[in-house]
Amino acid sequence: MDQPPTPLSMTRGSSDQAFEMVSEAGQDDTGVMLSAPPHTGTMQSVQGSNTGVMPSSPSANAVTVGVMSPSTSTFVPMTPKMGGLVRTGSTDYCAWTGGKPLADWSGLDTTAKKEPQDDHQFRPTSPGSAQKSTKYREMGLDSKFGLKSNLTEFKDELMEYFERTGMDTITYLENPMTAGEMLSVVEDYSRFNLASASLAARHRREKSYDRYDKANDDSARRWFLNSLEDELAKKVTE
Repeated sequence: MDQPPTPLSMTRGSSDQAFEMVSEAGQDDTGVMLSAPPHTGTMQSVQGSNTGVMPSSPSANAVTVGVMSPSTSTFVPMTPKMGGLVRTGSTDYCAWTGGKPLADWSGLDTTAKKEPQDDHQFRPTSPGSAQKSTKYREMGLDSKFGLKSNLTEFKDELMEYFERTGMDTITYLENPMTAGEMLSVVEDYSRFNLASASLAARHRREKSYDRYDKANDDSARRWFLNSLEDELAKKVTE
């Protein structure tokens, strides 16, 4: 894999049907300036809150780095619903995303990793770093997928890339046959049809996505289209 991926609904059948991307623009960059709590350690992973406010003390399972001084102010970005925050320095925090979601989209499934597994899962907030991160995340594959390409290989590459870049969460929808079970439309595309998956994905975006989910959805769509040969990309967007 050359670059990291995007969220979408995969159709049943041949490669010329491949995927339909469901996404719209929309994100902000809110956070909170705090006086850092008096804490010493090395790297802290924080989850479970979506208020944008850092707890005054680390959670029981936190891994910490750096030294926090009571007199030091720090910017704490909003905590992703599907991810968490990691302390990356004495006054720095960075959001990360990715993982299998719960069926009600309230947070990550109990089987999901509780800390980032790859640097590409981080979502920096500084303008320069954020722009570079988004640009590389959306570049697509060097070897483009076409009408005669192997769909199974492309599916596997896509899911691996989405997991590495923290965009896999938006590929999950509820199993049409089993209430409460979440399946990825990339890995389990044969269990979905295009019409119902597209409707479910749009509803989920409108009702449940936070700004990180929406940004990942948009980036995943762009990566997906940028990974297709021109002829197929045109068919998909018609």
